[in-house]
Amino acid sequence: GPSDGIGAGGVSCIVFEVDGVRTSLVLADANNAMPWVRGVLQQVARENGCVDTELCTTDTHMVNAVSLGGRGYHPLGEAISTERLKTLFDELHKRAASDLSDAEAAHKSVTIENVKVFSDFLDVVSQAVSFGVRAYRVAALAAPLLSIGLATLLL
Repeated sequence: GPSDGIGAGGVSCIVFEVDGVRTSLVLADANNAMPWVRGVLQQVARENGCVDTELCTTDTHMVNAVSLGGRGYHPLGEAISTERLKTLFDELHKRAASDLSDAEAAHKSVTIENVKVFSDFLDVVSQAVSFGVRAYRVAALAAPLLSIGLATLLL
């Protein structure tokens, strides 16, 4: 659950087999993962006959603010043991491989030219944020001095 760094979507696995070669894709509803988790997944995938695997996370924020201090969340693997992750990855691979069936796939690439995504808007937002931060700093420094000065005048 969230205290383990796993959101409501849980962890899922899909295994692909093409010409007898298996690969897998594991998706974790988590906000990031510890660097070593991918290595554990690769080991388990190999043990289950996959030549390659990839770990993806949803970067969910459902697991945020569940722990005090630090970053406020646990990336996948920080609050769950290595053995528990190995068992989970193993069970998911076995279940996915047992459900293999024939399928077809197709794809098409499309190129769209001259598209501006953020254009100059991002620069405007960046400048506004910088101005706001500078104004806050000035106000934060000036407020105590103004308070002392005003208190002196009133007394």
